[in-house]
Amino acid sequence: MFYIKYMTARASLTTHPIRSISTLFVAMLLVNGLNYANNLILGRVLEPALYGTYASFTAVFLVISLLPSAMQQLAARDSQIAHASASHRLALQWGLIAAVFLGILGQLAANTFQLPSLWLLALAALMPGYALLGALRGQQQAKSGSLLSLNLILEHGSKIVITLGLWVLIPGLSAAVFGLLGSLLVALTFAWWQLGKPQLQNTIQTDQTQTLELRRFALSAMLGMLAQALINNSDILLVRALLPANIAGQYAAIAMIGRVIFFASWAVTATLFPMVAKRHQAAQEHASLLHFGVIAVAGLSLGMVLVCSLCSPLVVQVLFGSAYQSGAAWLPWYALASGLYATGNVMVSHALATGKKSISWLVFAAAILQIVLIVAFHHSVLEVIQVQVIAMSILLSALGFAAFKFSSK
Repeated sequence: MFYIKYMTARASLTTHPIRSISTLFVAMLLVNGLNYANNLILGRVLEPALYGTYASFTAVFLVISLLPSAMQQLAARDSQIAHASASHRLALQWGLIAAVFLGILGQLAANTFQLPSLWLLALAALMPGYALLGALRGQQQAKSGSLLSLNLILEHGSKIVITLGLWVLIPGLSAAVFGLLGSLLVALTFAWWQLGKPQLQNTIQTDQTQTLELRRFALSAMLGMLAQALINNSDILLVRALLPANIAGQYAAIAMIGRVIFFASWAVTATLFPMVAKRHQAAQEHASLLHFGVIAVAGLSLGMVLVCSLCSPLVVQVLFGSAYQSGAAWLPWYALASGLYATGNVMVSHALATGKKSISWLVFAAAILQIVLIVAFHHSVLEVIQVQVIAMSILLSALGFAAFKFSSK
C-alpha cells in the first residue's frame, strides 16, 4: 500500500513539479545572468576596494531582505483571500518598524562598514514597500511559478537599465546603489498590476487563532530568513571589517561566483514549498518531494563544485578579470560551503512548509556558529572559507538527523 502511494506521488512529481521547477530554474538562470552582468560590469570598471564597498551594501541589503522574504513565505504557504489580506497588513506594519529601526541604526552601520549613510536611509524609506512586495510575491509563488519568474526578471533587468541611466548623471557607486533600490519600485508596481490592489482590510474575517498562527509563522519565517541572510552575507561584512579593503573586494567577487549554487537551488525550494504545504494540509504524502529536492540540489552542487575545482582560474579571469585572479584558489572551497548550505536549505524549507517552526532555531544557531568561527579564525581568506565549510557541514548533518527524526514520528 505504501509503495503504491509513494509511486503515485512520484508519478505526479514527474509532471507538474518538474515543469514548475524548470520554469523557475530558467527564470533564475536569467535573473542570475542579469545580476552577474551587473556585478561583472561593476567589478571591471571599479577597483577591488570600491567593488567591496558596493558588495558590503548589497550584503546589508540582503540581510534586511529577510523581512520581505518571510512575508513571501507566509503568503506562499496559504494564499486564501483572508490570509492574503492579513499578510499585506502585516507586511506594511513590520515594514514601518524595519524602516524606523534601520533609520536609527543606519549611521552606526555606515560607520562600521564604511558606507554612505544616505544609501541606508534610502533603503529604510523603501522598507514598507519592499515588505509588501514580498507578500505579493508569495501570492505569485502560490499561484504560478511564471508570475514570480516574470517579476524577478523584471526586477533584475530594470536594475541594469536604471543603473546605466543614473550613471550618466551620477557616475560611480551611487548610481549602482540607487539602481538596485529603484528596481524594487519597478517590481512592486508590476506585482501590484498583476495581482490587483493589495487588500488591507479583512473582506473575510479570520478568527483570533488563525491570526495568531499567521503571526507565529511569520516570526518563525523571519528567524529562518535572518539565519539565511547571516549565513549568506555575514562573511562579506566580516571580511570587510577584519581584512584589508583590496582583499575584501576580491573575496566579494569570489563569493558572488560561489553563491550561484544557492541562488540556482532557490528555484527548487521556491517551487516545492507551496506544494509541500498544500499536501501537508491535505494529509497527503510529501516525503517524496523532500527526497526529490535534496537529490536535485545535491547533484547541482556537486557539479558546480567540480567545475570550480577544475576551472577556477579560468572562471575568475573570464568573469572578473586579472585584478581578482589571486582569489581563484578560494573558489572551490566557497562553492563547497555554498553547496552544503543549499542542500540543507531544502530540508529547512520542507520543515517550515509542514509547520515545524522550531527548525529555524537550528539554522540560526549555525549562523551564529559561522560568525563566531570567522571572528576567531580570519588570518587568511582561505581560513575564513574553510570554517564556513565546517559550520555548514555541521548544519547539514543536524538537519539530516532532524529530518530523519521527524519522518520516524
